[in-house]
Amino acid sequence: MSLLLEKRYPDFAEFERDFSIFLKDKFGPGFYVSKVQKSDLRVKCKVATSIPEVIDDSKTGERLVKFHNFDPVFIADVSILPKGVRVTLPNRDSAYEELKALMQTTTLRSEGALLRTLHERLVHIPLVDTALTPIREIVKRLHSEKEVLLKDVAQVRGKEKALRYLSFLQGLELVRKTNGDRYVPGIAFFAHEAKFLKEDGLYDAILAQVLQQGYHYLAQYLRLSQIVPFIRVSNSYFLPARIVRRLLYMRKDDFKSKYSNYYGRPKTVHRLFEYVDQVRRVRVFDPDERDFIVGDRRLFNRYIETPLALP
Repeated sequence: MSLLLEKRYPDFAEFERDFSIFLKDKFGPGFYVSKVQKSDLRVKCKVATSIPEVIDDSKTGERLVKFHNFDPVFIADVSILPKGVRVTLPNRDSAYEELKALMQTTTLRSEGALLRTLHERLVHIPLVDTALTPIREIVKRLHSEKEVLLKDVAQVRGKEKALRYLSFLQGLELVRKTNGDRYVPGIAFFAHEAKFLKEDGLYDAILAQVLQQGYHYLAQYLRLSQIVPFIRVSNSYFLPARIVRRLLYMRKDDFKSKYSNYYGRPKTVHRLFEYVDQVRRVRVFDPDERDFIVGDRRLFNRYIETPLALP
């Protein structure tokens, strides 16, 4: 099946009159032409869409509707021919794939802002701490022995994984490679070391930096997928709260709906709310509020002041 559609009009006047109607019929009522760029015989039409998001406050019963604009979703190529006008544009499936990617980018940008806000708390979740154990082991050895050898890490993790961990830490300037396969503390490591007298405080601070700056690398390339659910659970609350610029009170059904909107249906609802409880224990969500899911106010205030950016 072709990924492109072709639509013809007898003249440019009819194109201008009817193309917007065609977009709404073919792609949905939210699609519209946002910008037209003309040259002698060609026209480029930026096609955008506006999608409503419903956000409910379960405690007050208030319903808020926010429209998200995605501009452009695609560009329609308009050719002015001797006998009429030809419009070439993506088919519906291709357009919606692009729209899905744009929506996912918004979710990822929120995750990036959120990680810069709550990374210091997430490292205290037992599963996250376990996932970061290989990093913690390297950090401890650097602190106590002032160096770490590739062969020592490889003995426990295997050479391929050892190289990935050390290269990752080198990219964050937490380690620096010297002669052969010897690694010593890097600039960022010394910066942390100067701030903390107690070892646990040092380790937690470095792991928080690792989580903040390297979350997607950890999840995708080091296969530490245990971390992912906690970021997603947190974002399913904080992103809609950011949109309305205030703390929300969410019942479980409303929370599950938001999670599904951003990430798809959870594998099991029971497991989803186990993650919620673990996030609540480290005060990302208010631990004193049991009837609703509510974000920690100080975290929320920091998060909404943090610019959205890809992590």
